[in-house]
Amino acid sequence: MIRGLKMCEVYKEEFETRFGLGMDQVYGDELGELVDAGLLRNEEDRISLTRQGQLYSTNVFERFYVEEDLSQPSSDEVRFGISELID
Repeated sequence: MIRGLKMCEVYKEEFETRFGLGMDQVYGDELGELVDAGLLRNEEDRISLTRQGQLYSTNVFERFYVEEDLSQPSSDEVRFGISELID
């Protein structure tokens, strides 16, 4: 989701083909809240960032992190991305 939204849109059919589940099945709550906040647009064939969503894209992307992304790495683990930002 994050990679697609960095390009401003994710096509529903492509998501389902790639992951075997619909976006609403995986991210229904997050999508609904972001649409209600005016940050995403839920169109028939895709989810896309609104202009406001583009301005606040970091806030949009963080809604799609899983708990593992936000947890501290163990002493023998090397992770890149958001885990590098956590003290």
